[in-house]
Amino acid sequence: SMRATLDREMKADLETLASLLSHTKGSDLAAVLHEAIRCGIEKHGKRKGAVEPERTRAVPTGEPTTDNVRILCKRHNLLHAEQTFGREHMARFTGAQLILG
Repeated sequence: SMRATLDREMKADLETLASLLSHTKGSDLAAVLHEAIRCGIEKHGKRKGAVEPERTRAVPTGEPTTDNVRILCKRHNLLHAEQTFGREHMARFTGAQLILG
């Protein structure tokens, strides 16, 4: 059992999420909250080490060859780096501002 006081905005967000999940979770508020918690853990757990990365990094094969080198444009190289290392980590190197939400 748990009690929480929600402000108007949070209640509206919870109702929106419940409506978005109604096809899978029905009207079970506990299931909706559990899904929200799992999404939060997935999103923030990677940078804190609580969640294993989805992909493992390939072990370098040694000297670069035409078989093991990828050439990407700047944007796709940054996208790959963000997917590999996380947006927060890469923002330290790119000077990009993060918009968390």
